[in-house]
Amino acid sequence: MSQMEAASQADLVFVALFPEHYSTLAGLKQVLAGKVLVDVSNGVQVNIGRTSHAEQLAAMFPESHVVKGFNTVSAWALQTGPRDGNRQILLCGDSADAKEAVSQLCRCLGFVPVDAGLLALRALDLEHLPLRLFPAWRVPLLSTLALFTLFYLYNFLRDVLHPFVASGNTRPFSKMPVETVNTTLPAVALVTLALVYAPGSLAAVMQLSRGTKYTRFPGWLDRWLGRRKQLGLCSFACAVLHAVYSLCLPMRRSARYKMLNDAFKQVRRV
Repeated sequence: MSQMEAASQADLVFVALFPEHYSTLAGLKQVLAGKVLVDVSNGVQVNIGRTSHAEQLAAMFPESHVVKGFNTVSAWALQTGPRDGNRQILLCGDSADAKEAVSQLCRCLGFVPVDAGLLALRALDLEHLPLRLFPAWRVPLLSTLALFTLFYLYNFLRDVLHPFVASGNTRPFSKMPVETVNTTLPAVALVTLALVYAPGSLAAVMQLSRGTKYTRFPGWLDRWLGRRKQLGLCSFACAVLHAVYSLCLPMRRSARYKMLNDAFKQVRRV
């Protein structure tokens, strides 16, 4: 079957070409008029200033309806089905009917379509998305680091700096690398764990107040809900580090010296 015959029989066409080869489809312009073209291409590097591939395709085929999608899902997931990981497929386009046609195909394949907006606003972001390393981890990692900095500063002021200023004792400065960190980690783990469950409670309250669960959450809450897994793993990592630090504390020379000194004082009293 030739390209002309295949394009004439299809209502929805996937364009799986490099952007520099879009011109090879120029002879199909009349046949593809009125059809939905799904652009699955990605960029080779993050370039904010360039025009997206989907917009280039839309300019080349003005009578067709271009939808950007399926570029953030792996070929393995398409072949075997969405068994693990994220089931969402981000779509963007200027035609609501075209996006709905692609959304129906997503649902038939077992995926969840998400309307990301218009081509001019979101196509370039979708093309850059596979190039960004762990994009969903940025906010959870930064929030965990901010909490660690805040609690560490508080513990430093209370357990190290205050005794030094009050009595001139420099011994508490030895606590900074291990004991102060070990005191900070459980607090960060608990607060981060609270951040995992807080958006679910807010979402439940919002649904009850609205009287329905079929309305979309605000953007900030939707993004928060989508990062609960990352926040939970950050909380777990802090808890594991706390356990490791707690096991290492008795093996420090200063800890052994303190334990022997306390034992000697008890024996001396007897």
